[in-house]
Amino acid sequence: FSVTNDVTKKSTVNGITNTGGLSPISFKDMNMNTTLTKTVTLRSSPYTKLPNKAGLLESGKSIVVTGMSDNFIRIEYNGSTFYINDTNCFKMNLSKVNFDDVNLSAKATKRVELLNQPYSFLNNNSGGYLNVNEDFIISGINREYIRVIVKSKTYYVNDVDFFDVIKDASNGSSGSNKQEA
Repeated sequence: FSVTNDVTKKSTVNGITNTGGLSPISFKDMNMNTTLTKTVTLRSSPYTKLPNKAGLLESGKSIVVTGMSDNFIRIEYNGSTFYINDTNCFKMNLSKVNFDDVNLSAKATKRVELLNQPYSFLNNNSGGYLNVNEDFIISGINREYIRVIVKSKTYYVNDVDFFDVIKDASNGSSGSNKQEA
């Protein structure tokens, strides 16, 4: 195991290929330029039970967050990938997500997770799902998300191929064509 404690230089890790039987950690991909809000320990892998500390990074440093799990963020810093065991250590730069407004009655063709915000990398599951054959209203569409109204509440779905249109509520036309976004 060898890294430099000076994280302003490119770091390398040698010999850590065995995770000791630890479960793999999956990350929701993202690409966010941001700033650390506190000093953090950088790790060469997303585990706290391995000898993988790669140094400290001070509050105020600019980083690129490339992934988020329940307990870790994956970052790019100075040409290297590191992991931080703190998902609240950076400023969340959430840009406005634009939608094309529509008013469509639809029926779900597969089960999808309902999000409180149109950001799949956040842990913002409402705790609910839209189930197969459940009716709902589509109120907005973009390339990645569908804005839906389920039981008078607005949610977002990170899938654009999960429904059949029942009718266009704005002009009364009906059909079962799949809506593409």
